Amino acid sequence: MYNPKRDYYRALGLTPEASPEVIRVAYEELSSFLDPGQPQHREMQVLLEEAHRTLADPVRRASYDRERDQAHRTRPVDPVGALDAPIPEAEPETAPAGPVMTTYRAPSPDAIPAVEKALARDPENKDLRAWLAFLYYSAERHQDALHVYQQLVAKDPKNPNFHYYLGNVSYKIGKKAVALAAWETAIRLDPGGFIAQRAQRKIEGGRK
Repeated sequence: MYNPKRDYYRALGLTPEASPEVIRVAYEELSSFLDPGQPQHREMQVLLEEAHRTLADPVRRASYDRERDQAHRTRPVDPVGALDAPIPEAEPETAPAGPVMTTYRAPSPDAIPAVEKALARDPENKDLRAWLAFLYYSAERHQDALHVYQQLVAKDPKNPNFHYYLGNVSYKIGKKAVALAAWETAIRLDPGGFIAQRAQRKIEGGRK
C-alpha cells in the first residue's frame, strides 16, 4: 500500500523513471552509509530494503506505481508538488535522524568520472545530475557540488531535496545566509516531511 510519508522513490533519491540498474545502485550506495548499530539507521535501512524489494520486482513495482499515481491524482492539489521530489536520505556528516555518524562508507570518488561521462551523453537526465552533485558533495568537492545543485534548483525549483543540499554545501563554504534561505525553502516545500525535519535541525544548528 502506497504511503506518501514512506515514498520509495524519494527514499532512494530517484524519480519514477529510474531504471532497475539505477535503483539497485542507489539502494547499495545509500545502504552503505548506515550503521546498523544505531537505531535511527536501522529504521532507515528497513525503508530502503522495502523500497528495493518493491521497485526491483516488475510486478510489485507496477502495482506500487498505480497506487502512487492514484494517490497523487486524488490528493488535494499541492502547489509545491512535494511528493514528486526525489530525496537522497543519507548524507556523510549526519545520520538520517540527526546524530553525527561515526561509521559509514562514503561513495567512491572513482564513480565521479563515470557519472560525468554518462551525464555528458545524457545532459537532460535529472537522476544522473542529482547523483553527480551528491558524489561531489560526499567527496568534499564543494564548489563543484554547489554549481550542480544550483543547476538542479534552477531546473526543478519545487524540489525540496535540491534546496536542502544546496543549503548544506553553501554552509560548508561559508555562505551562511544562502544556506539558511535554502533550508527554509526546503521546509516550505516539504511541510512536515523528512527533509523539512532535517532542514529545521540544520537551521537550529546553523544559527548557534
